[in-house]
Amino acid sequence: MIKNVKHLKLQLPPYHFNESVIIKSLRKIYNLGQMEFCNLLGYSQSALSKIENGILSPDLKFVVQLAKKLEVDLNIFSMGHIPFGPQPNSSGDKRSKYLASLTNEGFIHSKTVFLLLHGVRNKFASSILKKIDLLPEELCLSYLKYNFLLIEQLAAHVTLDQLDYIIHHFNPHAETKNNFELIKMEIKHSQIFKIQEFLNDKKFCKYELMLSSKVLPLTKEINPKIIYSLFIFDLMVKFNLPVDNLEYKSIKNNFEIKFKNYA
Repeated sequence: MIKNVKHLKLQLPPYHFNESVIIKSLRKIYNLGQMEFCNLLGYSQSALSKIENGILSPDLKFVVQLAKKLEVDLNIFSMGHIPFGPQPNSSGDKRSKYLASLTNEGFIHSKTVFLLLHGVRNKFASSILKKIDLLPEELCLSYLKYNFLLIEQLAAHVTLDQLDYIIHHFNPHAETKNNFELIKMEIKHSQIFKIQEFLNDKKFCKYELMLSSKVLPLTKEINPKIIYSLFIFDLMVKFNLPVDNLEYKSIKNNFEIKFKNYA
């Protein structure tokens, strides 16, 4: 599957973030300055600065107050990658409008985009992050799902070799058991493919897919294998699937995915 990847020096970062990164990202996602944040939580700016820089650990009172005021789940601190944050507003500022254009009817998860942008590490990734005006950590910790517009932009700058490398070096934070029905539901909701056939036995689960009429026009400009690979990687990220747990291949506009059955 991987071809000529010796020249690729890509490093995929972990997406399990510590308390200081989550707190700082949360403040920025909600567009709050340090002083505003301090007033909201009832803490001094010097204490917040130390917490955001990892010098001081937040106490229980701080965490509870933060969760209450910003209406986020306390589990974000134990899990380290549960998404949060408001959806972008197409009638808002320039950043919100740009985000809205990329996320309208989105299906690619923010965590996937975060890992992809870190994987390619080129001018394209930097320009996307600059336009979005978010740190990579904030991008990963947001609710955003990206649409076909981002696929078009990614396809113009990411090679199949890079995608294969990223897929084969993905290391899930916590492997989970395959839930074939949830995966099936995710495929349907993505509107990228139509499920031609679904087989499930003791050894494996196989999906035979065909590109939907919504996506077919994109194949005039984008190699379908790019779309397949992006979608596979998105499934891996969402369901914490290691690469040795699946097989996939494409034939023209048809696509086959096999998942090993550990149940």
